[in-house]
Amino acid sequence: MPLSFNKGVLIKLVCLANYTVQPMNNGVKS
Repeated sequence: MPLSFNKGVLIKLVCLANYTVQPMNNGVKS
């Protein structure tokens, strides 16, 4: 159970980080 919960939270954090960093990456690429 805890492992599954942690995995879900980790995925959520990664998605949030990608969403937050994406505009910066787009700015750097262009």
